[in-house]
Amino acid sequence: LEMMETLNLTRDVINYRMKKLTKDNIISQYRILINLAQIEHKLYKIILRLHTLTPEREKQFLAYVAAHSQGTQYLKLVGSWDVELEFEVQDDEQLHEILLEIRNKFSDIIRDYDTLLIRQEPKLNYFPF
Repeated sequence: LEMMETLNLTRDVINYRMKKLTKDNIISQYRILINLAQIEHKLYKIILRLHTLTPEREKQFLAYVAAHSQGTQYLKLVGSWDVELEFEVQDDEQLHEILLEIRNKFSDIIRDYDTLLIRQEPKLNYFPF
């Protein structure tokens, strides 16, 4: 609706152009930002320092997060921490269970970790130009 109003185009023209941009791989994904408080969930980041990580073990770790129903992101970092994981959970108990599972499955590669509760995640404009 905003695009229709801003560009003064019809819904059908907008729809056609969006489909074409997607087909031509100009648009590679769509994002939504869910208000987690509305669905009574919390966003936590788990930041980790790791021991020497083999490509195979990293692949297993990434697959674990990707397959987890509450896992939303796996980021490799530069700096003090090596990896950042994001999980959207119902409560602190669910986060605790996830942490125990991660520590049990990947204790050989985890040197240290910390958790961060993200209280607010403002909407970002990914294309500021």
